[in-house]
Amino acid sequence: MPVLSIQQAAVYARQAGFSGDNLVTILAIAMAESGLSSSVVNSIGATGILQIYLKVHPDVSSQQAKDPAFSFRYAWKLSDGGKNFCPWQSYSSTICGVGWDNRWKQYIPQVQQALGTNAGSAPSTPTFITTAAKKLGKTYSLAANQTMSDFLGNVDGAFDINNPFDIDTSSIQDNVIGVQFTDPVQWLNQLGLNIMSDTIAIVLRLVCIILGVYILFRVLDHYLHIVDTVQTAVKMGAL
Repeated sequence: MPVLSIQQAAVYARQAGFSGDNLVTILAIAMAESGLSSSVVNSIGATGILQIYLKVHPDVSSQQAKDPAFSFRYAWKLSDGGKNFCPWQSYSSTICGVGWDNRWKQYIPQVQQALGTNAGSAPSTPTFITTAAKKLGKTYSLAANQTMSDFLGNVDGAFDINNPFDIDTSSIQDNVIGVQFTDPVQWLNQLGLNIMSDTIAIVLRLVCIILGVYILFRVLDHYLHIVDTVQTAVKMGAL
């Protein structure tokens, strides 16, 4: 069945773990990305009902990407259990950034009607502050951090801002390469916005690293008196 109905796609999505608002969201994204076609392959090789970009995800084969059951299970993993839908360009530009186009919204009423849910309102989408607060609750819970590695990983995840070093650009490339933007001025403008947002993210990450190193030094100095030791050593050397 190359093209699924909303109800058929919902069966696969529920089996993968989606429910409630995130079920509506992933189905709307699937409609925006592929029209619920499980066999579609776009111009850069993104494949299947959820347009998995095989070059970015080498652990997925073309046959797997065309299997809707596998695609929704993989989407559950990519979305961190239905919490982050930024791997798909059709999702919210408010949450993900300037490269996303909000196409998912136009399919929400159809999905809600097919599922028998409220067709008058869009599913709630977590803001950066709400998402970060939930992650911070896990980050600073001793029970959730059995090792220092887990702790540092959770801290990094709590302040993750579309990490420019690890981003799936599979669908954004359609715009940047020129498939959708044929006007050179539009193409350069989109490229500039992407570079600017990535640069800002890198700068913010560097600022956090520098502050972290400074705070760590001050804590160590408080207990080990590093500055006083260095000053004493310098004075003694001068004598």
